Amino acid sequence: MKNKIHYIDIGARNDLTEPWLSHENELNIFCFEADPTELLKLQTLYKNRKFFQSALYHKSGKINLNITINPSQSSIYKINDISEFEKQHWINRQIKDTIEVPCSTLDKTLMENFVDAIKIDTQGAEYDILKGGENILTSKYPILFLETWCFPVYRNAPLMHDILKLLLPLGYELFDVETAAAWRYSCLKNEKKMTGSRQRLIGLNLILIPSLFNLKKLERDRIL
Repeated sequence: MKNKIHYIDIGARNDLTEPWLSHENELNIFCFEADPTELLKLQTLYKNRKFFQSALYHKSGKINLNITINPSQSSIYKINDISEFEKQHWINRQIKDTIEVPCSTLDKTLMENFVDAIKIDTQGAEYDILKGGENILTSKYPILFLETWCFPVYRNAPLMHDILKLLLPLGYELFDVETAAAWRYSCLKNEKKMTGSRQRLIGLNLILIPSLFNLKKLERDRIL
């Protein structure tokens, strides 16, 4: 493959997700992970990936990161009271520590690089990150793979419809959707949990692509 895909992994905890993991040799991988403990672990494990020392946000400076009982659910946003849902969905989102981390924007960090695909899984900060990357989105037109929220799990975190309102005017089109999270309410009746209740949609994974009009603005090699 003459030109590798420049893949931006934002919220890089653990490892690449599929299908990217199976094609790692065809990727130039740029990783952002706000949790410094996890970042150090990733840098030790994956020497062939490029890591950045700052979190991403809509402006540069410093930001508080709330470390949760399950670190993969850590967020710059604090959790809302979601105790109406089954316990397993909120118990590990309780905050055990809050740390201050440096932050920058996608535009300032990557504007001089090729950007072909961006994956963002940041527990509510997706909108903030995209807002800080509008110049990249409107000049490099990467394909976007986003985890978004339909229900306010995190306090004041923008939801899926806010993200679409940001991206659609920039020339993006919604290409595909899949359920990322669906939870059951924890209802009690006669001291016994009700069973068989339908799950409520909580989060969606989105794929957004540039319109054909905008895609054609790119060089042929980048399109391929």
